[in-house]
Amino acid sequence: MSIIKLMAPVAGLRGTLGGVVYSANKSGPYARIWSKGANPRSPFQTAQRASMSAMSALWRALSPAEKTLWNDFAALPAQDRTNSLGETFSASGFNWFTIVNTRLINIGRATRTAVPTQSRPAAPTLSSLVLPFLPQQATKVTYPAATFDPDFDQVIEISVVTSTGHTVEAGRFLLLKLDQEPPDQDSAFVLPYIARINLAGTGMKGFAKLYRQTTDGLRSSPGTASFISTDEAPYAATASDYDAVNKFATHVPDFTGNADGKLYTHSFWFRSDLIGPARQRLFSATPENWLVDLSTGGRFRVILRNVMTTVVVNFASNTTFVAGPAWHNIMFSCDTATQTILCFIDGVQDTGQTATITADAIIDFTQALHIFAGGAGGITLFDGCLSEWWVDNTVALDFSDDQVRACFVDADGFPVDLGETGAFPTGSQPIIYIRDGDPSVNRGFGGNFTNNAALSACSSDPP
Repeated sequence: MSIIKLMAPVAGLRGTLGGVVYSANKSGPYARIWSKGANPRSPFQTAQRASMSAMSALWRALSPAEKTLWNDFAALPAQDRTNSLGETFSASGFNWFTIVNTRLINIGRATRTAVPTQSRPAAPTLSSLVLPFLPQQATKVTYPAATFDPDFDQVIEISVVTSTGHTVEAGRFLLLKLDQEPPDQDSAFVLPYIARINLAGTGMKGFAKLYRQTTDGLRSSPGTASFISTDEAPYAATASDYDAVNKFATHVPDFTGNADGKLYTHSFWFRSDLIGPARQRLFSATPENWLVDLSTGGRFRVILRNVMTTVVVNFASNTTFVAGPAWHNIMFSCDTATQTILCFIDGVQDTGQTATITADAIIDFTQALHIFAGGAGGITLFDGCLSEWWVDNTVALDFSDDQVRACFVDADGFPVDLGETGAFPTGSQPIIYIRDGDPSVNRGFGGNFTNNAALSACSSDPP
């Protein structure tokens, strides 16, 4: 390879001419003899070739009138493209047909024969980029609330430069995430990043591009952010200890913004220090129309009633827990409209020893008194540790979906950072989010509990 110096009227060279490749890097223009590149036939490369073949077939199937509309669309100044020299040019109708439909296919939408009708969205603001050091850490980008509300898909590209000793610029960007319904304020992803770029090292510099994309395939300019990685610890959940003597909490009066309804979702971590001889309340109300507990035999139970105190949801797990140092995660949701109950314990579905639900029943969530880690009057108290207590009674999450469960527990069984207000799983703040097991700080919108006695940190943390 040789470096070259360009003089007027030549401002730049890109491409191959006479067997010589002309390009430029951060050191300036250079030239090298052309050579045939490697052809690894990677899955990504194979998929791209198949996509191009499919686009050609779809284009051939268009009528002459449809092709004319695409050519007219491509000729509009708004569709001008920029080449590697920074010069604008007009792509062909076929080029734009391919661009739009490839974007739609990649994000899971249907291809289209008609030209896009939506306006190109403005570039989003990208607030930050976090790179992982360990498999249980998520690559995360953050952005202001409502960035993708209501009709924009999300596209994220990442570039990581491994040089650590001097100022560096972004290299090749890799497409890492496409999402039709992105979270409201941050978007985390683990496996695609690790598979294609690997883990970060201290001092590496990362670059991110965040795009809004319309449902008909038009993409904004990117919002950008860069990040010099530091060896930060992964998210570590903490827990509070309950001794079944006098440690519980109450919420009087009802939660702020609480309402009765047909939907319920609950996720939490617990460690049991005692099972039996009596049942132990994890959460209850007066009257007990909203009850979560451990039975005398160590089964997880949820009992929900209507305003007439008739049981409308009754679930008892097949799984039985024993006292000990092991931590457990429970995810539970129900929807009386569809008569659906889903429970996952430590990542495995539990269909329940008992699982009954009344069609279209209205669950009586609104009570004047709610009790955490115990029952009314300070009886049937829980003995163990609690963490990451998350409740949303406006949604029934589909925990049969791996991606939904991954919003709470990562692929290695570690708790996921649900965000300061617990909004990460759904994009909205839940009614209850007790991050460290201390209900005197409820990060949900329902308001804080009052502890009956001072709590202490648990001797271990999940998982």
